[in-house]
Amino acid sequence: AWLKDGEEIALERAATFFGPTSLRIRSFEFDRRIKAEIDLPARNRPKTVTLRLRHPTAAPLKWVTLAGAAWNRFDVAKETIEIPADRGRVTVVAGY
Repeated sequence: AWLKDGEEIALERAATFFGPTSLRIRSFEFDRRIKAEIDLPARNRPKTVTLRLRHPTAAPLKWVTLAGAAWNRFDVAKETIEIPADRGRVTVVAGY
């Protein structure tokens, strides 16, 4: 229910071991996509960053873009997307 069409989840400057992290996830359920904007920590970069996005109707993940370009580092079964940790701000769009 958190990601029904038009709903949004957001964290602003959440304290983590790696440094402050922000995240904004917005659902476009009827367009069969979810958009995530992530500000990755810079102080102590993690080795990997994994984002899990679940469609509100349990539709399977079909495609992903990272910074506007096609991205193939995702796992359909686990509903996870691998994100390069060496970036500052990233935009991920998941299609279902």
